Amino acid sequence: MDILLRNISSATVCHIDELAHKKGISRNQLLCEWLDQIAMMEGLVQLESKYERMYSGVIEMMKETNLVLEQAVKTNQTILQQINEVEKKG
Repeated sequence: MDILLRNISSATVCHIDELAHKKGISRNQLLCEWLDQIAMMEGLVQLESKYERMYSGVIEMMKETNLVLEQAVKTNQTILQQINEVEKKG
């Protein structure tokens, strides 16, 4: 498919040509690569957003798990203290 761009400054075109020349490809090929990258960016942004939401969820679950473990440790310590007291008396 063809795309026609108008009113691009000659300085911009020269810069694009220089970049393409450095890569050893045509201006058209360079622009096609750039457009492909731009087209993929939306998907990457969505993927990053999904990853950040999942990461936040995992962090919250880890915090909750940590609280439960802390409570379990306290409960175990209390039970051990009670057992020790009973053993001392008995």
